[in-house]
Amino acid sequence: VATVSIDSVEFSQPVKVGEMIILKARLTWVGRTSMEVLVEACSENYLSGKIIFTNRAYVTFVAVDENNKPHQVPGLILTNDEEINENKNAIQRREQRLLRRNASARPNCC
Repeated sequence: VATVSIDSVEFSQPVKVGEMIILKARLTWVGRTSMEVLVEACSENYLSGKIIFTNRAYVTFVAVDENNKPHQVPGLILTNDEEINENKNAIQRREQRLLRRNASARPNCC
């Protein structure tokens, strides 16, 4: 798997030195060879046990084979309304990413 993009990561709360970061991830969209994963982060204070949501980010990956060529992935099975809505939003995010990527392409670069 190769990382293609990470949407902006903005922290709503700081993570302090010595706190543990808890990451939870789930698939939100799957294409033929690519997938979007929602990663949510919380910080945990060891002394107080308090857990605080800090941020979320959407990460796009492409599955690759041993030759680094894109490799087909299984489809995503959506099981509830939350997953269906998140998937619809993921499709919109993908369209926006593709527009940004195409707008920033420089054919005569490097």
